[in-house]
Amino acid sequence: MEQNNSSFKEKIKELWKIDFVKALCIGLAVILLFSAGNLLGSIKYAMDINLGNYISVESNNNRQQQENSPAPVNPVPQETTTAQSVVNTPETYPAATTAAPAETTAAPQAQTPSSSAPQSKEEIVALFNTAANKVKTEATVVTRNFKKQQHLSEHTQLPSLMQGIGTPLISELLKDNTEVKTYDTPERIVEKFPVGEQTWSSRATAADLTEATCVDEGSAYKITLKYISGKDPQGSGVANSFSVMKKEYITDIAAVGSMVNDASFEYFDAVIMATVDKASGRLTWANYHLPTIVTIDTKVGSATVGMMIEEDFTIAY
Repeated sequence: MEQNNSSFKEKIKELWKIDFVKALCIGLAVILLFSAGNLLGSIKYAMDINLGNYISVESNNNRQQQENSPAPVNPVPQETTTAQSVVNTPETYPAATTAAPAETTAAPQAQTPSSSAPQSKEEIVALFNTAANKVKTEATVVTRNFKKQQHLSEHTQLPSLMQGIGTPLISELLKDNTEVKTYDTPERIVEKFPVGEQTWSSRATAADLTEATCVDEGSAYKITLKYISGKDPQGSGVANSFSVMKKEYITDIAAVGSMVNDASFEYFDAVIMATVDKASGRLTWANYHLPTIVTIDTKVGSATVGMMIEEDFTIAY
């Protein structure tokens, strides 16, 4: 009996040891699982907090950027303003619109002098004739400012046999008279002002001219007349406005006169420039430019001498 009790107790002890170990292991396992669950929860909590902070910070940053950066809102008004500016340019800058009428208004003013001056050759030569003829009837003093006689060598031909005649002839023809001459009597004015020794100064027609121009200079007209070329003109061309040369002028030269059989004169590129006072219609200044080729025939041959005669006058009334 006692032996059986001892065996039972021993079995109970062994069973207790085994169950205790099992219980201990189970308890440790439970503790470990609990601890692991708490650890995971802490980690998740921390991550949730950090993520929340991050989202909050980003949200605040975005809001501040939107508040501090109005640029995205302004481009629309700027584009609208630019479009309005382009549309309203004529209203904002009316000067361009005003400039066009100014140019339109200026055009008639620029044309006024031209329209008041004679334009055709007939009108211009008629104006000159009337004004120039008043010199012989109304002028009180005519001043010849100068008379120039220039040698035109390109139009001069003197054969060797003509040297004895040609040299003194050229010397006499080319005498300049730069001395100022004053003609203050009606007789002297008629004699010395072109056309010399005539009671008229010009009978030119449009047919005598190659070109005529008239410029309005305010109180006066500036006239330019260019004449046709011609040889020994009689009642035409330069003979109607210039004091042309005569054969007697050559034969009267003592050094050659006795040897000259005949003389002829060819005129080219003749020009008259003159100023006509608009108020009175009188000629106040005139310049005569007369290139001439003189041909002389002698007992030993012929020769030509080219010369340019220029006279300049001012007229008072």
